[in-house]
Amino acid sequence: MVILCKTKVQADQALEFIRKQLKRLKLELSEEKTTVTSFKAGFDFLGFRFEQKKTVVAGQSLKSFYRKMKETSKRHQGDIPLEAIIARLNPIIRGWGNYHKKGQNVRLFKKLDRWIRMRLRAYVKKRWCQFWSTPTTKDLENMGLVSMYDVIRPKELQLELF
Repeated sequence: MVILCKTKVQADQALEFIRKQLKRLKLELSEEKTTVTSFKAGFDFLGFRFEQKKTVVAGQSLKSFYRKMKETSKRHQGDIPLEAIIARLNPIIRGWGNYHKKGQNVRLFKKLDRWIRMRLRAYVKKRWCQFWSTPTTKDLENMGLVSMYDVIRPKELQLELF
């Protein structure tokens, strides 16, 4: 929960009130997650970083995404076809992308798209020793790879803009 107050004194009073109410319900606050801060300093909540003038992906959420993608696209998994790897990655990409599409994440999503394609190309090179022909972005798209950028700006809207 996030409680917004105008002053530090009000915030401290609200925190004390919440502690009393939770104690009455036989619950308690998690001290490592509980903090009084300002928008200037920023704070993380539910995978987002809230700051004075922007909302972006929180660092912990991004680390978790990288970890899931690395586990799913690791190079040493036998002779699993690239299409099968893509099919396993797509729900992760779609879910995480849809959750985080609000905020100022266009640049981040483009960076993640490049990183995901790089991981898949590394998988191809490692498994089939195809140093002479790696899949292009269009090849990966034709195999069904979801684009993080397309989650924010669907293709039908991209065409209308130009």
